[in-house]
Amino acid sequence: MNNINIEREMRFYFPLKKLKPQQADLQQFHYKGRYHEITIMYDNPNPKYTFYSSLIDGRLRLRAATPADKNLKNGYGFVSWKQRIPSLKNEIMRHENEIEFHFNPTELPAIQSILENILHCPKISSYERYRNHYENGDIHITLDEFPFALMLELEINGNSESGEKQLMDTLSLLKLDSASASSYSCDDMYRELCLKENKQPRSDILFNDSDMPHL
Repeated sequence: MNNINIEREMRFYFPLKKLKPQQADLQQFHYKGRYHEITIMYDNPNPKYTFYSSLIDGRLRLRAATPADKNLKNGYGFVSWKQRIPSLKNEIMRHENEIEFHFNPTELPAIQSILENILHCPKISSYERYRNHYENGDIHITLDEFPFALMLELEINGNSESGEKQLMDTLSLLKLDSASASSYSCDDMYRELCLKENKQPRSDILFNDSDMPHL
């Protein structure tokens, strides 16, 4: 059975000072809650098949989230594989193959132990953020609060035929131009900001880093 989904999304970056204006703009959509997330990135234990080669260009992620809103009871966790589709890498909209396996976030230590102590997957990096979830029809919207910037992401849910039109309509409601969408992942943006501010990038992007660059 083929459980690979094609993820179609656009993302935009903003300075942290734009948090309240962005939240105000997003009030027109259905709010699903705010969570604190920890994401850990792993590589293939066989360096011959490193996920970070240009040939594979994929990411193996372990993520666990806990509620940051008082009215939310449950968090979420998942292991995911994301791989950029080479033939579409120059498109404004990001297209990626994605597989996800969901688990109870309380099981994070056990899954982390399997990846690190049994499979010996090298830990490459990690990051934390607060993620705000919204829905607009077939469009899943997230506003991420990273230590260095905000990232707004619009993703088409599933294989909706009307998804791309809904995405463009959502951009219009938010007064965003698709031409200003970014191709950077969050760690790409972090490293770019470190380069601009002449700071040494760290493997763990954390809120308690006093030497964090900012957009």
